[in-house]
Amino acid sequence: EVIYNGVSEKIGNFSKKEFYNKYGEYILAVSSLDPRKNFKNLILAFNRLKLSNVKLIIVGSENRVFANQTLKDLIQSNDNIIMTGYISDEELSGLYRNALLFVYPSLYEGFGLPPIEAMACGCPVVVSKTTSLPEVCGDAAHYVNPDDINDIARGIHEVLKDETFQKELRRKGFDRVKLYSWHESAKKLTKVIKEVV
Repeated sequence: EVIYNGVSEKIGNFSKKEFYNKYGEYILAVSSLDPRKNFKNLILAFNRLKLSNVKLIIVGSENRVFANQTLKDLIQSNDNIIMTGYISDEELSGLYRNALLFVYPSLYEGFGLPPIEAMACGCPVVVSKTTSLPEVCGDAAHYVNPDDINDIARGIHEVLKDETFQKELRRKGFDRVKLYSWHESAKKLTKVIKEVV
């Protein structure tokens, strides 16, 4: 029996007041620097796009086990790439809400919660067409090949240039996120336990 993760209701409902956006226009990525998250290819794709007025914001604390000097050098070589480190849920919600798009080029995911959090905040989503992500995101995301830097760049560009497509992804994202409720997950788990016992 498959029981999905849920999305915290806080993420979609944080801060009714306007979030102060100190970054200007930006693309958002959220995760650790684990190599399977594929930030190297994301950064190379971002650099290839040459978006002079758009930043790439990467949220998440670095795990020392996965420290990567090459990745650090790539980040430090471009002033438009910003690592925030750990931030609060409220700050994260604000970043999701104000991003031009959210990108998640992961090589492997067992579930993949950040794309669903982005959808809950009305952010268009670009993700890898690998492992669990197509099942989790359905038709509410734009898919790319995580092994192909040009395809990641293409996917980002296609969403950035098309406001109608952005609106469609937002609408589908709001619908999709309804499938991922902790309340519903708990009900399903309770049902399975009762059937087994």
